[in-house]
Amino acid sequence: MDDDLVPVSVRRVFEAEDKKYPLVFVDNASRQLTAHDADRTARLVYSLAADEEVSSLGGLLASAEKGVFEVDKEGRVTLQRRLDFEKYSHYRLPVRVSDGEFTADATLHVTVGDVNDEAPRFEINPMQLVADEGAPPGRSIGRAKEMRRTAEAFYLLVDILCCFARPQVRVFDPDSPEVNGVVRCAEPRDLERRQALIFVPDLLTNPSAGVYDLRTRVVLDREGPQVEDGKAFIRLVCWDGNQQSEASRQYGRSPSFTATMTATLTIRDINDNAPVFSRSIYHVETSENNLLGAKIFQVTAHDADSGANSEIIYSLLDHTNFRVDPVSGWITASVEFDREKRDSYQVSALLLYHTTLLFKLIKINPKVRPRRFYEKWASTWRFYPDS
Repeated sequence: MDDDLVPVSVRRVFEAEDKKYPLVFVDNASRQLTAHDADRTARLVYSLAADEEVSSLGGLLASAEKGVFEVDKEGRVTLQRRLDFEKYSHYRLPVRVSDGEFTADATLHVTVGDVNDEAPRFEINPMQLVADEGAPPGRSIGRAKEMRRTAEAFYLLVDILCCFARPQVRVFDPDSPEVNGVVRCAEPRDLERRQALIFVPDLLTNPSAGVYDLRTRVVLDREGPQVEDGKAFIRLVCWDGNQQSEASRQYGRSPSFTATMTATLTIRDINDNAPVFSRSIYHVETSENNLLGAKIFQVTAHDADSGANSEIIYSLLDHTNFRVDPVSGWITASVEFDREKRDSYQVSALLLYHTTLLFKLIKINPKVRPRRFYEKWASTWRFYPDS
């Protein structure tokens, strides 16, 4: 019998739950294409058709999709590399069958089934939250939002971004809602009720939308124990509520994934801390017959505020006998001390608060005086040579 009949290709639709691993079609088997040729002696050969030859079928593959499937001459369809539902959830393969003389073309539709293989993700806009030091408890800082892969949630987000200028945190899971379920969030157990901010459910929206307001838990203190360099770190733990599918159980997929978000709250400083001297009273000993302007002692102070709020300017109440450098705190003598006339001084150094310096003069042996003073003493004795 002459081979004068065209083979008829059968359109097949494969629907698999888990196609993220090579050569896996849920039942761990390849798929078989079948065609019928009225010529009983015909030997049918299957293949993937060239794109340009099947443009009328609407089954063209993008360049990124090529090489994913292979069709051997017996009609078996196998995977060549891992599939990713989040990139492509559906494939259209142009397939061809030939009996050596005639050909027939068809489109093979492959639906990729999703599994829960993605952890929740976070998007923070802006990346840092900012609040003023001293903000009272309950002050609204921002809004956190859980995102889902639905058009309704997307439009809800757009509406919120239009109407609220406050920062937002978006929590979403790339997996489909059917597999992933609902994303839930909570504070870490070791930080529960201890963080600077709290996540408050927004009762004005659908509770299942996962929208949270960020509010201050306590009065913000930039110099507080849980603040590092003016930054408080806020952590949020989120996990998906996977409804484990047959494919997930078969291939050992985790029933749930967890992710932790760390947001940075920058606390703007206010000048709410007074400078403090390192000591309330300084006891200083210095020598009489001193050099004018020589450094005697340095006072130091600290201000817990930052930037311009932490700058310290030193001053003295006694401007007659002493001077202080307003920046460094070094105290120098404005007069030459004489222990026989006065053996101690009490000086107050000022910031916003004051400290007291007690100076005690030490008697110096004339034989070890500096040259300048020795010459003065010697000339005096030369005045009275007979004494």
